[in-house]
Amino acid sequence: MKDNLLWSLSFSVGSNSIPILPGDPFLHLGSCFAEVLGKEMAVLGWPSLTSPLGIAYNPLSILQQLQYITGMQRLSEKDLFQAEEQWKHYDFHSSLARPNREESMQCIQSSILKVRVFLENCSYAVITLGTSIVHELKETGQTVNNRHKQAAHLFQARFLSISEIVEALGKIQSILLEQFQLKQIIWTVSPVRHVRSGLIENNRSKARLLVALEKVTEGIPRQEYFPSYELLIDVLRDHRFYASDLVHPSKEAEKWIIDQFVASNFSSEAQGAWSDLVRLHKLAAHLPMNHASSVVRNHHQKVSDLTKELRTKYPWITVSES
Repeated sequence: MKDNLLWSLSFSVGSNSIPILPGDPFLHLGSCFAEVLGKEMAVLGWPSLTSPLGIAYNPLSILQQLQYITGMQRLSEKDLFQAEEQWKHYDFHSSLARPNREESMQCIQSSILKVRVFLENCSYAVITLGTSIVHELKETGQTVNNRHKQAAHLFQARFLSISEIVEALGKIQSILLEQFQLKQIIWTVSPVRHVRSGLIENNRSKARLLVALEKVTEGIPRQEYFPSYELLIDVLRDHRFYASDLVHPSKEAEKWIIDQFVASNFSSEAQGAWSDLVRLHKLAAHLPMNHASSVVRNHHQKVSDLTKELRTKYPWITVSES
């Protein structure tokens, strides 16, 4: 990757004012980078919870999720609707939908409770904003997080104003930093372009998010901005760092951006723990080409031994010894 960046712009991310310590639990909310980082943490065994109520692309929908978690917004059966033989809710992902209305309610309520319990001992929240374009139900004016493939004529799209975004982010800050007493919120903007809205509209949308985040993070304690947007758009500008759709980052780009996140936000001890977990994951994934039973047994024993060693060193890791 280093050679690939030979002709890139030089860019210093900087260091977090509140460095992450080994085992600090993370909540990941929002759009793509939160998903990418959260899944990587889960794979390695770092304590984390990722998008438990589904991906949320805009600030209002992220705020709504947190308001459900705190009880500021109540879940009601009347807000569920039936589509594709499933009972769905416009504020939650379709993975929480069920064929039975009561089961769908129970599934959503269980997920909300899961996040509430996790937040009681959570240290950091990584929140990724994807867009400042929201979709509202024409009938009620309700901002929806997920349109669930319903007819386009039921919704109207509009840009959130910068002041609306700032207000929503301020409420998110209050919930996470005051009510749940997290150490810090790490904000970031998804570099994934929302091409369905149009490229010009996408750029205007991202610009609103960036300006709003400047207003709520500059000089304010327990807030940090991580430039995942700038790292992909301005540093990894070559098409080889994008997936085949030319919109999402490639796996190589995702890994490099995660490496920048760890280097800039983790303490030296936490970086050491991260490296150990990466080493374990690589060992477990590197299956021997020789399928002889003794060779396979030896490989599994090495993985088991290293897992036990790291679980002794880091009791908080969430990987199994088996």
